[in-house]
Amino acid sequence: MAQRWTKEDLRKLRDTISECERTTEGEIRVSIERRIPWHERRSTLIERALREFHRLGMQHTKGRTGVLIFISIPHRQFHIVADEGIAKIAPEKTWVNVAQDFGSQLRQKPFMDAVGLAVKQVGRVLSEHLPANGDNRNELSNEPTIR
Repeated sequence: MAQRWTKEDLRKLRDTISECERTTEGEIRVSIERRIPWHERRSTLIERALREFHRLGMQHTKGRTGVLIFISIPHRQFHIVADEGIAKIAPEKTWVNVAQDFGSQLRQKPFMDAVGLAVKQVGRVLSEHLPANGDNRNELSNEPTIR
């Protein structure tokens, strides 16, 4: 996984998230972990992803429909966290397929291109299972988080 990205890369990713969210009631966030804090070094990827999910307040969305794409640069791993509202209606296999596709894209494409494609795929899943209705306000920031 490449570790370099520009302000333009981050703007494009934010815009991709915004575009995807227009078609769904779901919320998408991307968090990139550049370093693992010393106090979390014994934590698993999943534990850190869940902490980040809660730190970002994603559990407070209407309908509990947030999806976090959490990427750990030091471990060259990622995890997708879907809140309970979407997990109830999108089968687990859906997220396994998204994760497999994202892993494949990370090996084949530049880092930010692969992340953008993963966001689009999550957006398609959310649109299919939670299409936008009349009250489709943006509940969470679309800015990628880099820590």
